[in-house]
Amino acid sequence: MKITHRLLILVLVTSILSACASESPATKRTDQDYAAHLLIPSDNLIVPGDRVGPVFLGMQDTDLYKRMGEPSRSFTYQEGDAAGATVYTYGSLSVYVFPDHRVRYVYIGSDYRTQEGAMVGTSQLALRAELGDPAWSVLFHPDIGQWKNCYDKGLVITLTNGAVDGLVVVHPGC
Repeated sequence: MKITHRLLILVLVTSILSACASESPATKRTDQDYAAHLLIPSDNLIVPGDRVGPVFLGMQDTDLYKRMGEPSRSFTYQEGDAAGATVYTYGSLSVYVFPDHRVRYVYIGSDYRTQEGAMVGTSQLALRAELGDPAWSVLFHPDIGQWKNCYDKGLVITLTNGAVDGLVVVHPGC
């Protein structure tokens, strides 16, 4: 049931974030910036609009493999705005790689946190105190009290019944 719920959230997040799939400055990193990101140590830090641990937006799929190894699971979307995108799962990370072979966004289930402390399990009140108000918020699943909040700096957060149950690092701007 938990895996089915997580898969459903991944599919729904993909549909909401389809606008984030377009080319952005993060996918057009300079060679120097790209090389610097490859040297980032493996940590559990979420940097909105940039990276989750060692995985960064704009990272090439071959470098993803070199950093993270073999994924525990992968699948490719066949329909919608994410058609052709492949999702690679590494523990609590789901990394979305588009047909240009670059990471466009990263879904975080647990084990990672922002510098401010936002992570899975954070209360809605603590989230507001740590990150302020989102650029937009939408009631996504009224039957289970699930909200999607987007922060301009490049972070979408799912809250269910007043607590964070998922985070997605995206390109800045909602």
